[in-house]
Amino acid sequence: MILVDSNVIIDVLSEDAIWLAWSEAALIDAADHDEIAINPIIYAELASGFTTVADLDGKVGVDTFRRLALPYDAGFVAGRAFVEYRRRGGLRTSPLPDFYIGAHAAVAGLKLLTRDPRRYTSYFPKIALITPDAWIDDNIFTISRSSIDVDLNSYFRVDRPVGQHRRAGRREPL
Repeated sequence: MILVDSNVIIDVLSEDAIWLAWSEAALIDAADHDEIAINPIIYAELASGFTTVADLDGKVGVDTFRRLALPYDAGFVAGRAFVEYRRRGGLRTSPLPDFYIGAHAAVAGLKLLTRDPRRYTSYFPKIALITPDAWIDDNIFTISRSSIDVDLNSYFRVDRPVGQHRRAGRREPL
């Protein structure tokens, strides 16, 4: 089973200019080869772009993703990852959503589809990730590494308009 990070779903729903092609292809490939799932943390991240549950469920599809409960063991593992984050100088005062998502994948033995693997590789190095780099390494995606690197660099520029990515601030509703 593959747990799908909210960034991939948001890319598809918002038709993100930079990530739509990769996220859509990766999501389709994941669904073709395995069952895809979300958990309450991912659902909550998606909800920030909608005004009602019906709107969110209508856009995402109730039957598209298996909806998994967050295991209590994942809460413990997320808490331990947060302790390590703080030890490394992290400034947040409560566990981040990525810690719960990564911990869920780790304790349940799920693969994780994400385009932003930084926290997952740092705090959950044993989970199987499906990322843009993994696609490039497996020659599934037929774009040269240099063009991906250019896209990544432009994606994380500070001067991008609000709503284009999380680093710019609050996302616009979908």
